[in-house]
Amino acid sequence: MPDFIFDKIDKTYTTELNDAYKSVDFKYNKQYSLDEGCLQCLKQNHREGYRKMAHSYIENKPNNHIKPYKNDYIILYDSFVNQNGVILTSDNERYVNGGCLCPSINHTFDKNVQHVDSAITITSLWSDSIWHFPFEAFVSLMAIPKDILYKTKIHVAKISVFVIQWFYYLNIPISQLISGDIHAKTLYIPRMGNCGGPYYSQVKWLSQIVHEKRKVIHYEQEHIILIKRNVRRALQNYDKLEALIQEFCKDIKVPLYIHDDNNLPPLLDQQSAFSNAKFVFAPHGAGGIHMISMKEHAWYIELLPIEDINTCYTKLAHLCNINYKGISMSNMTVDLNKINNVLAELKTKL
Repeated sequence: MPDFIFDKIDKTYTTELNDAYKSVDFKYNKQYSLDEGCLQCLKQNHREGYRKMAHSYIENKPNNHIKPYKNDYIILYDSFVNQNGVILTSDNERYVNGGCLCPSINHTFDKNVQHVDSAITITSLWSDSIWHFPFEAFVSLMAIPKDILYKTKIHVAKISVFVIQWFYYLNIPISQLISGDIHAKTLYIPRMGNCGGPYYSQVKWLSQIVHEKRKVIHYEQEHIILIKRNVRRALQNYDKLEALIQEFCKDIKVPLYIHDDNNLPPLLDQQSAFSNAKFVFAPHGAGGIHMISMKEHAWYIELLPIEDINTCYTKLAHLCNINYKGISMSNMTVDLNKINNVLAELKTKL
């Protein structure tokens, strides 16, 4: 398995970090909880970081330590990189850049390699997906000086509608994007976000970009959001959950907005909807990326499957400084008694 390139190459170039994006000013001052089922899963997890998170929570110690972001990049010459982020240098060394390490990562290169004079590469394993692209790949572009960023091809794992919408936020046209396996005479490699754990500076930078763009779209009335998943991680008792939350909304006279992944509006509209959410109820998954749009007084209630718990959105809630509850469930079926207890508590927050 290749090493992370930033662990092996010492010579990097640093872009001065704007004071607004430094991590020294971060203080989490919201309410944050994980239920007993979540804690048991974390304590028994194969990932050391998850076990540490559980023990920190139990001992009431600060968790999710904020690591400083160096805002740096590497320059290589006459090098190859594939769509999984595997880099082959002119010295025949292999590395990967950020993202997630996996034994099954494809190290091979396509025969039809695209040759370019220069490129910025932000590819890694799964870096075309809903979480990994914005929070591991796209955020790394903050490290690239603007005079390089706006005149250089940007190498992504896949040029999708989702990816294109993110580049709109930086006013970068689709014509500047390339994908597939490439060879570049000059290759710029920005430091990407960690697997499932972007740097605070990156999250703050991305939040600011989203905030500036969504100023043009407003949802006048606050609402409650329920995320409906239809393919992967679909709730077995979703209809009962929706009926329960609908009744709660009627009781407190706040409208319910269904974030249905079979019928999603453009990215900017989604983020605008989340910016006016009082509470969000969400099975673990992609809709959580919109936490960066939420106001700090809002609540994100995540339904976490004990069979395969993942804390990427738990960490994101911490970095976004919003209130968070992690509720465990099994067999993609949420215990409605737990939800009733949560609703009773949230009613006191109104």
